[in-house]
Amino acid sequence: MADGSIMIETKLSTDKFDKQIVNLEKKIKDEENKSELKLKAKLQAEDELEKHKQKIFEIEKEYEKTSQQVEHLQSIMSKQSQGISLTPQEFTDLQGSEKVISNNEKIGETLDKRYAKEVKLNNAVDRTTLAYEQTKDNVASYKTKIESVKLQKQQAQVDSIKNNFDSVSKSVGKAIGRVARLALGVISVASAY
Repeated sequence: MADGSIMIETKLSTDKFDKQIVNLEKKIKDEENKSELKLKAKLQAEDELEKHKQKIFEIEKEYEKTSQQVEHLQSIMSKQSQGISLTPQEFTDLQGSEKVISNNEKIGETLDKRYAKEVKLNNAVDRTTLAYEQTKDNVASYKTKIESVKLQKQQAQVDSIKNNFDSVSKSVGKAIGRVARLALGVISVASAY
């Protein structure tokens, strides 16, 4: 039944945009998985560094104690070298001096190794943090690209609809022109009768 309405069918070709969006969403998922792994590595490195710092703190306290003992022994040795007589306690303290000095040196060497390891652990934390931040940035970048592709898709849809309306408008204009000529022809035929 003719109700004066016009049906316009359009098929929009947005397959390339849909394909880009699917590819970008896959990349986002991959980057989010990488990001999760890198976050775990970052947290693990930070945890290891924190434990290492705690161990260093304990060794530093022990080193400080032995260093004070070494200073005490050095002051006793200095007294002895100056010819000042020592108390019985100072003699007792001097008897274990080699062991105390040796222990202090070992603790100092251990601290040096721990400080070197701390530098490596700090670097590991920095690397894992940077890698994690990069994956987060990649995810954000892909999300921005998806929004851009969606905008391009919408623009293509609008352009397609506009072109279809333009062609319908031209077709309707031509049809109206034909109807007008037909009407003039009918009027001419009617007036001829």
